[in-house]
Amino acid sequence: SKFQVASNDANGSAILARFNASVYSSYLDFYKSRSNTLGTAYVVNDDDHLGAIRYYAADGSNSGYTTAAEIYGSCDGGSAASGDMPGRITFHTRPDGAGEAMKERLRISSAGKVLVGDGSSINPSRNLDVRGTGHQQILIGSTNNSGASLMLDGHGGGDGSGGNYGTVEMGSDGHLDIRNYDAAKNIVFGVGSNTGAEDTLVLKSNGDLGLSNTGTNNPNNYSTWCTFTINGTSGAELDFEKGGSLKGDIFAHDSSFAMTTRDSNVDINFATKNNAGATANRLTINSEGSLQHKSGSGVSYFNGASEYVFGST
Repeated sequence: SKFQVASNDANGSAILARFNASVYSSYLDFYKSRSNTLGTAYVVNDDDHLGAIRYYAADGSNSGYTTAAEIYGSCDGGSAASGDMPGRITFHTRPDGAGEAMKERLRISSAGKVLVGDGSSINPSRNLDVRGTGHQQILIGSTNNSGASLMLDGHGGGDGSGGNYGTVEMGSDGHLDIRNYDAAKNIVFGVGSNTGAEDTLVLKSNGDLGLSNTGTNNPNNYSTWCTFTINGTSGAELDFEKGGSLKGDIFAHDSSFAMTTRDSNVDINFATKNNAGATANRLTINSEGSLQHKSGSGVSYFNGASEYVFGST
């Protein structure tokens, strides 16, 4: 038997109300038993539907009704003892088009994991999964151009406070920022491992940039060959600035390779550490084009166009 409320006006509705000085409201309860005897409890099986809310509408045939959406409460794993009843909630909709079947769109499992996708063919593996056939995409957008961000808090209590968190964000200025708000921690880019064994690029909290392919979690360990490539269709250039002002560059294209200062009074120096650990200039090209070679025996230099003086003090 079914309970029906039907009308051609707003009276075709149902109201559940509770008037009581407590936190409790009215309930809509669904019961399910595998017993064929009315009122007898017999354990349900995994995947049994325990209750459903279904939405019907008159379709284009003008002669029948078709479900458009459904919400199911189901058993999610089976019951092994008294009081044991794992459950899940699934949301289903019907795609546009004649003959299309209902499709699951959202699932909340008994473990609290959420799947946006078809849970009948995919089991959620993380706290939030967005999975399915075809290209999958998540949009976080600001409709009034106030910025949008994804916040990650893995060691600050999980509440996104106190500065112990990081964000991937696009502000109202349009810049894309990857930011660690903990001033004592780094930003790490790695491949091949989630345990830090392949930390390839590390932006340290002090501003240093570590580049390594050693297979260790140490951005200062350069024991194996490491390559940094700048690739441009017309050439490549590495600029050096101070306070936003260009001071020098290294430039390369098909016909030349140049190292340049942008100040006519600045020399180009090649330096090494001396025995005392101090930096010592070994080869200098001054602003007038003169070449000087400095060693322990003194300074060697070009004297005119053809004479080279060795070890002069």
